[in-house]
Amino acid sequence: MDVDSSLFNDAMGTVKRLIYEFGKITAVDVLFNSLNKIFSIKTVKVDYELSPGVFITRDQFPLCIAYAISIHKLQGIRVDGVIVDLGTGVFSDGMAYVSLCRTRKLCNVRLIDPDPSNLIMYDSCTWKEYN
Repeated sequence: MDVDSSLFNDAMGTVKRLIYEFGKITAVDVLFNSLNKIFSIKTVKVDYELSPGVFITRDQFPLCIAYAISIHKLQGIRVDGVIVDLGTGVFSDGMAYVSLCRTRKLCNVRLIDPDPSNLIMYDSCTWKEYN
């Protein structure tokens, strides 16, 4: 969106305000976490070809509103709290650790379907090297 301001794809932030003109939303003010700055995101026009010679134009905001992120996206950041499903969805070594250690306070960790076998996963090569 704004390379000069270090605003790239996958930047996370909080919607602060919707800007209306004539009853229509024309911009979204977003406070991006890593930049600690509010950007006013406006719509962009995107053309699609449905079939040869048949085009449509879509006016859209280049934002993806989300209330959850993956454990992979959570890696390397700190959050106020987490709700983690540790059921059958934990499929890689270290996922439970990453998801549980990213919150600032232990009291803000909520577990859904905790499967104890997912908490002891480890990579056998790493374990061998450690020993």
